Amino acid sequence: MHPELKKYNLLFVSDLHLSEGVRSQSKKYSLKEDFFFDRQFARFLSYYRSPCFARERKWHLVILGDCLDLLQVTAYQDAPLGLRSRCQNPQYGLDCGEQEAIYKVGKIAEGHKEFFEALAGFVADGNLLTIIKGNHDVEFHYPAVREKFLQLLKDVFGGTQSTQTVPETAQKAANINSDSVLFSDWFYYEDKLLWVEHGNQYDETNAFKYYLSPLLPTIAGWPPERQDEIDLPLGSLFVRYLFNTIEEVEPFADNIKPQIEFLRWLLKKHPATALRFAVSDGAFMLRKLRRAWTAPEPDSYRCREEEHNAKLSQLAVEWAIEEPGLQAVSGSRARSVLKETSSLKWKIIRGILRWRLLRPLLLATAVLIVISGVVAMAPVLAAVLPQAIRSLVWDRWVAGSAGPIIKAAVSVIRWLIFPIVVLAAGFWLHWLFSQEQEKKPSALASSAQEIARRLGVRYVIMGHTHDADLQSIGSNGEEYFNTGTWTKVFSEEERLIRADVEFVFIQGLRRGDGLQLKLMEWDDDAQEPRLLKLFEGEGDIGRLPRARTPRRKAA
Repeated sequence: MHPELKKYNLLFVSDLHLSEGVRSQSKKYSLKEDFFFDRQFARFLSYYRSPCFARERKWHLVILGDCLDLLQVTAYQDAPLGLRSRCQNPQYGLDCGEQEAIYKVGKIAEGHKEFFEALAGFVADGNLLTIIKGNHDVEFHYPAVREKFLQLLKDVFGGTQSTQTVPETAQKAANINSDSVLFSDWFYYEDKLLWVEHGNQYDETNAFKYYLSPLLPTIAGWPPERQDEIDLPLGSLFVRYLFNTIEEVEPFADNIKPQIEFLRWLLKKHPATALRFAVSDGAFMLRKLRRAWTAPEPDSYRCREEEHNAKLSQLAVEWAIEEPGLQAVSGSRARSVLKETSSLKWKIIRGILRWRLLRPLLLATAVLIVISGVVAMAPVLAAVLPQAIRSLVWDRWVAGSAGPIIKAAVSVIRWLIFPIVVLAAGFWLHWLFSQEQEKKPSALASSAQEIARRLGVRYVIMGHTHDADLQSIGSNGEEYFNTGTWTKVFSEEERLIRADVEFVFIQGLRRGDGLQLKLMEWDDDAQEPRLLKLFEGEGDIGRLPRARTPRRKAA
């Protein structure tokens, strides 16, 4: 870590999810937009730009992932012809390569001018900005995308200034550079004090195979310009091929968390859409998965792993972290993902085996299948049976007077198998989606506890879950924070514990060599921050004293 960074107070926000915003032609919001608070965010930054509040220190704003939602930018009509020709299916928008991402960042800036103006002004005043990539804006991996974002800030600042050039304006414009707008592939870190990352790597459906080298492996037969695309995890594929389609009808479907709740809602509210996804969009998604799993050239994933490890070593040097410790954190991430994937699979299997009504149906289906198979194989079996047994069983019963009855019974059995399987699947799905989800400690809080132990930091901050959180994760004052989201709540159930809008952020004030962190909420009506109220719940880490958790009362 550069020692200059410790001269700044800190602000942390996450999961803004800026998408296309207001489209230039229609002057209306895109159906896939989730962020409607450009003006509120501008006032938030203006408050912290105030000289009377900043006192002797400037501010370092860290946006820890999913600042932009590139997965939900589907406009492509005015894209360069070369990009449009590379698009596999225009229905889903441009794909996830470097040039496509540059175009998408431009579209987001076009639809969120006030947001970009606020960021540019914040940096121009001498403050710092760091953007950590998340699973919705992992394209910040590309250097050209970072350059595009920086150039957009410069352009928008120049466009908001007076046409008369004055030394102060020129100096402020010069402040917007690669030293004041920083990008991180993984984390922000302060020795023995602070670890910050997005947190998607602890989510089984949103974890990348190699986060520091998140590109697809080399695929045989692909043109060179297509070899730089992102290797999207399953959760991102669902956004591109399911959520984006559903949001044409239900604009805020992607705000339903977690995925099991979304599936329950989809099957209940839009069964026809669910069926269409299974046979259309889902089939296209599976073809994409099959290509990524079966088409890579030999050893191409090994190359991605080597790139990931090389960048990890470079990060260890840049941030003065012992490489074994950083490797251990990275390794625990992989084990966490594998463990969660395994537990999900076994959870489904255990659900099947434990359900009292489903087991008899499965047993009956198995018996019918065995009987049907034996009868179908009877002619083959008869040819190899001893003559005495064949005369007794085959000639007398199967080929004799009982033959028509047996054939009719087999026909009935075969017709029964399909409805029984459908009935069993229907009952099981109803059982699965009607169960109350077991309240467990946050996966991110558990991972934060491991990070604090391995790296010896006092504070661990993550986002990703969209649930603001604060928990004690150690006996020496270690704490886990989650920055929540700035997107709006549309679920009636969530309104019981959350306000419609919560502009959550973390404020960090330097106190000597220490740091005082507070989980805050921007009150736009009062135009000032206030502490976010959290209430005890079932999300705490069980082996530690009960802590403050994300259950909240409506404002």
